[in-house]
Amino acid sequence: MKRIPVESSDVKSIGFYAYFDIDTDGYKFDMPSGTLEVEFHRNGIYTYFDVTEADYNAVVHSESIGKALHAIVKTRGYAYSKVVPETRVGYQKDSK
Repeated sequence: MKRIPVESSDVKSIGFYAYFDIDTDGYKFDMPSGTLEVEFHRNGIYTYFDVTEADYNAVVHSESIGKALHAIVKTRGYAYSKVVPETRVGYQKDSK
């Protein structure tokens, strides 16, 4: 998951499954997965499934990412799941 920090009072970072396109020398939205990951400042990380590229672009290029996320992703009924840190690849529990 490639997640980028954003300037928003609600959203800390937003990401998507992507692949690197050597022709454009940049990342491209992975349409087959359509998986969008959002890290909120206060409510943890959520994964939204089968999100269209158009909806992803509308959210990340909006003036208010939090409002756009609610208006586009949440109200369209995309399935979602809260990410539990222990289930993430590479998660290491602090050993104190």
